[in-house]
Amino acid sequence: MLTQSTRERQIGRAGCIIENRLGWSIRVKKDHEFRPVATALRYRHGQWRHPVKEKDIQAINAIIKACIANADGLLHSAKDVRKPGRNHIAYHLAALALEEIGKATMIIMGSLTPESRLADEDHRSPADAIEDHEKKLFWALWTPAFATEKISVDEFRRHQDVARKIHETRLKSLYVDPSAPGLAEPTDEALDVLLELAEARLEMDRLKEIRELDDKSREEIEWLFQATENPQMQSIVFSPRSLSKLTELQGDARQWVTWLRETVAAMELASHEIMEREMNRAQPTGKETRIPKWQVNIRLKSWSHSMRAKPLSAWNKKSAWIKFFPNTANKNEILVQFTLHKTIPVQLLWQSGMQMSSMIVLAFNIGTVGFFWWYLPSFVSKFYEQILDLESKARVTVERSPQLVIAWPHQALKEAQLSTISLVLAHLIHIDQDKWAAYARYFQALGMLAKNDIFGQLEHTIVIGFYEALRSGMAAYRDWDGENATFEAAAESFIASSLLNSQLGGDLRETLRLCAELANQRTANPKITLDEVAKMKVYCDVYFVKKASQQMAEQARKEKAQPGTGEGTISSA
Repeated sequence: MLTQSTRERQIGRAGCIIENRLGWSIRVKKDHEFRPVATALRYRHGQWRHPVKEKDIQAINAIIKACIANADGLLHSAKDVRKPGRNHIAYHLAALALEEIGKATMIIMGSLTPESRLADEDHRSPADAIEDHEKKLFWALWTPAFATEKISVDEFRRHQDVARKIHETRLKSLYVDPSAPGLAEPTDEALDVLLELAEARLEMDRLKEIRELDDKSREEIEWLFQATENPQMQSIVFSPRSLSKLTELQGDARQWVTWLRETVAAMELASHEIMEREMNRAQPTGKETRIPKWQVNIRLKSWSHSMRAKPLSAWNKKSAWIKFFPNTANKNEILVQFTLHKTIPVQLLWQSGMQMSSMIVLAFNIGTVGFFWWYLPSFVSKFYEQILDLESKARVTVERSPQLVIAWPHQALKEAQLSTISLVLAHLIHIDQDKWAAYARYFQALGMLAKNDIFGQLEHTIVIGFYEALRSGMAAYRDWDGENATFEAAAESFIASSLLNSQLGGDLRETLRLCAELANQRTANPKITLDEVAKMKVYCDVYFVKKASQQMAEQARKEKAQPGTGEGTISSA
């Protein structure tokens, strides 16, 4: 189960809170107040949390210079204090210097946020992670690499790993572990490397300042940052095709981002059009048979997402047969409305409605890498209505700790995720029958997750459900030969490359092995918790989205080779 007390919990790109060993960062809620130059020195102690408005150029530059000056002082102090028995202190100071450099970059990136988006509580920028040590180290390392090296997922992961190792080495040497007394003194070589790295980065940033950007430049930078934060978009931004285009453009980042935006927009439009056409093609010919007959409304609850009217309204303008509406009384609910054709008799209405509802729920869960269901567990920590201390007449609250929940981060359902939902749904509508078994097992695991509570803990059954769904899917899609000995390698080859977070990718093999042991032995394993359930679901989601994307690309190629196949679409399908 996810612990919520002793260790810092960090938010993952998969949309769920996993323990600190995953290396994911806590999101800090923003206070939309800016205090110009007077706040600059507060950055030196990590006390400033407010987003910087784009117009305060002089104040931002003052803050950046304060960060760089502090980094310079920390680096000199690290060199001064260095001696046998004090290397751990020098290492910590050098790491802090590198953090200040990374912080300066994060402030610059955060300052590019348009003022119109500052009021959006779901907007994320690097400045939101201003107190995350690993994030600051990462930005210090990644920024020059972005400008001078070939951008790739491997490079991104490498810099993530280096940032995490620096922070872990610092913690091991800074604090005494009661279970293993004594400090782990960094080696002279490790300290030399860190000092040289901090000094090199400091020299690069001494003259760093920002200037006012035109609207187009600011918009492109904002788009690129948001794209790299989106799990589904990362595979596009860092794809071989995208990186080849960057090379072709001779490193012109502005032209590259423009090309990326146009490519993504075209893909989203194609995905939606394919879904609409496929729904139409699934019906018998003849105008009479295509007339909408049944309108079905379902209500879904989400553990992971809140609903906003704007992206749902944008979806509804493009979709005729399925529409989404927020519940104004509960932002974690979404109302789904879809139509079925006149060809469906009342005798088949329940079966057809349930089948379509199930596909929609599958698409939401896979496309968002979150959790959507008709209901959520209620008894996750308390079994009673009230406990009263008869002596003091006071009410007493005792709860199970941790609660039986996956602590998803606060995030809103955005248009990019709706586009992925559309992609997955289009794929589900027309997959072959032999592939349905995988999605049926995934669906069953979702249902058990919705029932998991203090009266019946089902973590072991749920994680096996997702594990078997992945195995079944990889076998059905011919990505695995069905031999137990080859499954782990096959899964890694298809999933690891799509996991931008290196720690989550590093946990893939261990999670698969735990699930394999559990599946074979069918005995309780205390290592299987909701942590493993969340990760196993993520691995399924990543794989299924990848297969849906491949299908869409193949469908687009076929339609391009056969002009006219997309004509005659009836929007009311």
